[in-house]
Amino acid sequence: MDTQKQIKRILAQPDAIETIRQLQNDPTHKTRAAFARAVCQHFLIRTAVHCQNLASRVLGMVLRRLGDDYEVQYHYRPWLVESFVDTDQFAGTCYQAANWVAIGQTRGRGRQDRQNLRAKSIKAIYAYVLDSGFRAKMGVAEPVGLVSLEIAEGLDGRQWADQEFGGAQLGDQRLSERLAESARLLGAMPGRAFCGVAQGNWPAIKGYYRMIDQPDDAGVTMEDILAPHRRRTIQRMKGQSTVLCIQDGTDLNYSGLAQCEGLGVIGSNQTGTDSPGLHLHSTLVVSTEGVPLGLLNAQCLAPTPRQKGQPAASLPIEEKKTFAWIQGLRDCVAVAVELPDTRQVCVMDREADFYALFDEQHQKRKVDLLIRAKHNRATTEDLSLLSRSDKVPYGIFCVSQYRAKARDRSGINKKPVKSALHVQQRLPYVITRSRCVLRPGMLQKNLSRYG
Repeated sequence: MDTQKQIKRILAQPDAIETIRQLQNDPTHKTRAAFARAVCQHFLIRTAVHCQNLASRVLGMVLRRLGDDYEVQYHYRPWLVESFVDTDQFAGTCYQAANWVAIGQTRGRGRQDRQNLRAKSIKAIYAYVLDSGFRAKMGVAEPVGLVSLEIAEGLDGRQWADQEFGGAQLGDQRLSERLAESARLLGAMPGRAFCGVAQGNWPAIKGYYRMIDQPDDAGVTMEDILAPHRRRTIQRMKGQSTVLCIQDGTDLNYSGLAQCEGLGVIGSNQTGTDSPGLHLHSTLVVSTEGVPLGLLNAQCLAPTPRQKGQPAASLPIEEKKTFAWIQGLRDCVAVAVELPDTRQVCVMDREADFYALFDEQHQKRKVDLLIRAKHNRATTEDLSLLSRSDKVPYGIFCVSQYRAKARDRSGINKKPVKSALHVQQRLPYVITRSRCVLRPGMLQKNLSRYG
């Protein structure tokens, strides 16, 4: 019998109140979930109405009296409220502002989809908890907190791909299984195209390209693909006292793809012609011994060149390429909430030497920064930043670099030279007790000073 029809039948009984209470207290009954939640089916504010924060305020007012109204009308109190948001038309911002939680997505199937056509649009599912003890009342176990992992745990054997990529929410279970299988094949031969990895397995090749050939609004995105691996990376971070979150960017040159759409401009060649491509900014987490723990974040951007004569200072920081460094820092700060016993040190290159990033870290103070200096910045003292480094201790490290293959005049490679070139590099560093305070420039007067 349909659940809603069964509920109506129960409500029509003379002893409906007692029956409902028994069903709510019985964790094995099939209709307990229906009595536990209330569904918000329609919520619409027309575009002609202009009132700031109206939607989230209305939701809050409704939720505050929903339990009492249900008890008066139906003689029971719901434990959860859920709603669905069609992401093709709406962003669900009002639910987020009202502290609803996105818990998943629908599969695009209606009640009558017996042929599994999935013709309906995929909707985001939002839930709001009215009773904090709803799990115990429904007979559901409390969720286990973030469990730490050893560095190599779950990476042995053929099941590593299922551990790192299994369960990705791509809108279809078959796509998730295809992702794990593709990752397993690519992991066996890294650096090669999938056609070469599959070794003539045409069904696997067609399935792989069908998986990645998705429209922009599909569930197969870089964020969704990396979500399971990101979670495992955070678990491995939890097992370490200190981790290094190394950010860096690289340009992906697609000059050979003349008909590819959605690319940005990553530079120009010798003739001044723009080079189409994408900019990839990633955060790789390693232990203090240099052992990789996983990829925490990856952003793929299509850079837009600045107009000629337009000063960089006129652009908002959100529209600059360097904003990716701030986004990476914010992501590490968000992860720090789950890692109270793990120290994160964000390591960045010279491109990250800009005031807005320092001010961002100064306001949050959840993670540490280690940045290679590019500018000789002014301090509140008489000496500049790099002048101070001449008066503090420095370290010397040795790098061994093998020479490139020797060539004769005909261009034919000779045998590689086995002797190595040893280089000693002087590395100055400012120790903690030599703390200095940087002075903002003329364009950063609205930012706080920080040391």
